Amino acid sequence: GLSAEDQAYIDRTVEERVREHVSEALFRLHGENAKRKREIQGKLHALNTSVEEALMHIKHHSGARASEADSRHMMQGKVVQLQGRIQLLLKLHQERSRHSVPPSPTQTASEPNTPDSLRPALHLG
Repeated sequence: GLSAEDQAYIDRTVEERVREHVSEALFRLHGENAKRKREIQGKLHALNTSVEEALMHIKHHSGARASEADSRHMMQGKVVQLQGRIQLLLKLHQERSRHSVPPSPTQTASEPNTPDSLRPALHLG
């Protein structure tokens, strides 16, 4: 096997590489045009969809032994975590592109003032 020193060196090198790639990716993303951003968003949406499909598949086939159910449960947890991460990425991404693109009139108008007729009525018993 590897000595602890070799292992530490490998870990360090990998970490540095990852950092380089991440900062390069962020730099690129920052300097990219709207078309590319839409493409990235599309990919994230597609990933989100396939994650949801995986979840459905897992739910669909849950009628098994306990240990299998446990691993399924863990898997589901991981999928949900991943979904959360994807949603967060998407949100961050949309906010970023919102800053670089002037908001459309529909975006600004529709949100803050909802007419009372559209608000759900409160029935106090």
